[in-house]
Amino acid sequence: FGMAFVWSFSYLDKSGEFVLNIANDSASLVAEELQLFGFEVRPRQNVKKKYIMDEISMENIETLSHTYDCVLVYIAAVGDGECFLAIDNEKIYIKDIWKRFEEIGMEGKPKMLFMDLFESRSSYVDDIVKEFNLAKKLYEES
Repeated sequence: FGMAFVWSFSYLDKSGEFVLNIANDSASLVAEELQLFGFEVRPRQNVKKKYIMDEISMENIETLSHTYDCVLVYIAAVGDGECFLAIDNEKIYIKDIWKRFEEIGMEGKPKMLFMDLFESRSSYVDDIVKEFNLAKKLYEES
């Protein structure tokens, strides 16, 4: 059926303590739901930009286009809609992620992105679960 990348990022405040642990909690709930829907889920929490980009490198996901019908990316982090911050405060741009998927042959296949951003919170877990149910129903009917 599909591959789901579920990434969540807290951040360190001035005292060095992790803040926004709700990002990890939300991502865990979404990952569980996606597994129930039949997605292969690759969750990652609080990792550096290099790790995310390595995870979606050609070497790591080249079989993706031959194995899966769709790819889904869920991101819970601090961001602005064009990019989000990894744990090392480096920006990861959405356009760079999509470019990787296009390069491996996912062009023309469904690619879904859900961003739960903490400076412009755009979605909530309940809404996402409803959207997943609708997507699964449409997929099963096709």
